[in-house]
Amino acid sequence: MADCERLCVDLSRTVCVDQAGLGMLMGLRESCAVGARITLNNPGKQVKKMFEVTGFEQEFEIVYHTGQVSAWKGAA
Repeated sequence: MADCERLCVDLSRTVCVDQAGLGMLMGLRESCAVGARITLNNPGKQVKKMFEVTGFEQEFEIVYHTGQVSAWKGAA
């Protein structure tokens, strides 16, 4: 993961995220290279609420539309 420059995590089928899931996402961020872009894609209502409560929306780029993801994936 040290060579990771971009990572998209598809959360569209994730119903909820607990403390272990949040910890995994933070660990993922720490594993990636400094300056790497990590995008959390299409979280559901409960997951979005958890991100708001925990401040994750300030730690990660969160994308809610598939079109945004496609545009980002094609960016250089």
